[in-house]
Amino acid sequence: MRAELGSALKELTRALEAFAGHIRREARAVWMWTAPTGSELARGDVALSDLSRSEVPRSEAARSDLLRSEVPRSVLPTVRQTARRTVRRSEEVEAAARAFLSIQYAEGQGAHESRIAPGLVVVSGAGIALAEEVNYWKGRLAAVLKAMEGREEIGVVDRQTGARGRRPLREVALEAFYFRRLHYFQAVRKIIVLREDGKREREARGSEERERETERAERAERAEGAERRSEEEIGTPEYVSFSWASCRAVRRTSREALIEELGRRRLVSGKGASRLIERDLAILRRLPAGEPLALVREAPATVKANVAWPARGGRPATRRVCSAVAPLVMLGTALPERFRPLPQRAPERSVRQSRRDTELESKALLSTLPVFRYLKRHRSEKRGEAG
Repeated sequence: MRAELGSALKELTRALEAFAGHIRREARAVWMWTAPTGSELARGDVALSDLSRSEVPRSEAARSDLLRSEVPRSVLPTVRQTARRTVRRSEEVEAAARAFLSIQYAEGQGAHESRIAPGLVVVSGAGIALAEEVNYWKGRLAAVLKAMEGREEIGVVDRQTGARGRRPLREVALEAFYFRRLHYFQAVRKIIVLREDGKREREARGSEERERETERAERAERAEGAERRSEEEIGTPEYVSFSWASCRAVRRTSREALIEELGRRRLVSGKGASRLIERDLAILRRLPAGEPLALVREAPATVKANVAWPARGGRPATRRVCSAVAPLVMLGTALPERFRPLPQRAPERSVRQSRRDTELESKALLSTLPVFRYLKRHRSEKRGEAG
């Protein structure tokens, strides 16, 4: 199992370097979101990588050198604008390359923090093939890490004393391959290739059938992939629009389960909180036995992309919505004709109208937990599903 992990890490690193190098040299167009100044993400919306070989001038003096030119004053503003655009493109290309290379925790990154890097990278068919190669090895890495779950091995538990003891096999093995800081989500999250042929889901996650295939068959498929999946099948989007999205995480629960949970909280809470809990317990006890309730928590804002391909060949236009927390990859020669970049900041309040098909009451039932009752017309249905 260790050998499989080492092979997956080595090949994934190689594939990522090849894809990042292709972006730096041959990307046809790149757009990358920039975190607003002063925000948490402004610390670095993508983690820096030792693999980076940026040639972009970082200092103000170096930037000024790019803007100087021995040209007449009448055309100097145009030259300056062109130089600024060149610098901006170089920075975006480098940011995209680093975003794909970021599979380990950056300095100062929290244990449960996954930094975002929304963007759009336009490549040729060769670039698509390289992205598919990366996704294959991401799937292999995810499979071997999953196989290690629940297993332990003897390893160093105290670096200062050198004391040894039982530790999770995954941690010990990753340290042995110098990937102690591997960020699981960023490492196994697959590159989303915008494709019209309905295989987007396979690019986002490998199917069980694909994982069961032999390595030899997979290599043959990847070698023939670019030829078999022609540019006509992949398609080039005519519309890409990035937007902030927020949704609620809704978990169904019951009156009895909440009474039990609040009873435990009452034992460890302070005097003021205890009074609120008693009031909520009284509300719950007045409800019918077995009444289904919903525990609702607001999820942080995330990034989505609305994508559309034109109607052609008697086929209607294709539209999809996909997650866009990392750069998307598309086939083409330029950014789509209709392109809307992501606003720098997420809106403080949702600008969308409330859904009319909601199943929950608008007002929370309790004060200590975000619990909602189902509307009357849905209660019997939910009670039956819970039974």
